[in-house]
Amino acid sequence: MMSPLGESFADTIEPPLFDWTNNPPYNKREASDLFVILVADTRSVLFIYQPQLSKISIIDSHNHMERGSGSVVAQSHVGDLTQLCDWFCQMCFDSFGRGSSICPYELAFLYNQDPYL
Repeated sequence: MMSPLGESFADTIEPPLFDWTNNPPYNKREASDLFVILVADTRSVLFIYQPQLSKISIIDSHNHMERGSGSVVAQSHVGDLTQLCDWFCQMCFDSFGRGSSICPYELAFLYNQDPYL
């Protein structure tokens, strides 16, 4: 059984990010970023992992009026992934009254393939 987002998000997203960097698929386009779509609580949020820059970004286009803002874009060093995930869950709680308790959720991983391999 899956744990709620606030208890498992960083632990769920981190291994595929590092596996993709250290053991990339044979057909991965060189210098390709990894796109991760989080589907949770009837919303989809885009995460972009840029291994060449050691950065991970969040693009959340939903209204966050409870926080006094519309869309949210955030970026951090990949070494701060746990803190970014914790911040994201807290932001969801503050904006939507849910965050750490969201369950189930789904992650989809996408990358650019090299068409010549």
